[in-house]
Amino acid sequence: MEPRSAGRSRIYTRSGSRPRPKADPRDKEIARLEAELGKARTVIEVHGNLSALLDRGVVGRVGACAALGVSRATYYRHHRTSPPPARAPRRQRRRHPRALTPAEETRVLEVLRSQEFVDMTPAEIYAVLLERGVHLCSESTMYRIPRRHGEVRERRRQASHRPRKKPELVAQGPKRVWSWDIKLKGPVKGSYCGCGCR
Repeated sequence: MEPRSAGRSRIYTRSGSRPRPKADPRDKEIARLEAELGKARTVIEVHGNLSALLDRGVVGRVGACAALGVSRATYYRHHRTSPPPARAPRRQRRRHPRALTPAEETRVLEVLRSQEFVDMTPAEIYAVLLERGVHLCSESTMYRIPRRHGEVRERRRQASHRPRKKPELVAQGPKRVWSWDIKLKGPVKGSYCGCGCR
């Protein structure tokens, strides 16, 4: 009888040949990274050749780029000596022709802040004004104008919970601090006991 090896046991298929070991996924990743590295080296070499050809004056830019299969735009981008072109400044947005004038916006704010409507939402104010036959602006504009002035927020009193610090017991010497954790886990899930369990 043959002694068994300490490593893998021999497994044979029907054809009598040994099965191939499974490929390690890391080997596949290493092969992919080596391929990318090879491509990068090729690109660096091509750019070096292009620069060498142009420096020697053997061929012009168009001929060198065509011979190496590199776009002229790529060459110019990599060999630019001037700063990149400046972007056009952003144009100021034009005011919409039907937008409310500053005086009309002030009038809407006065109505929203008036004593009569101080406790109402802009939707309620809009409905009340429509019942009276007054149309200052749309309902969404009644929300938009106060939001621009920082007046749309939660008006009810909000509870502020201060961060609590966990109590920490610090002993200055031996047998100075005695503590008891009453929530010890019991033998059954969900059961707790205050002393040693059976």
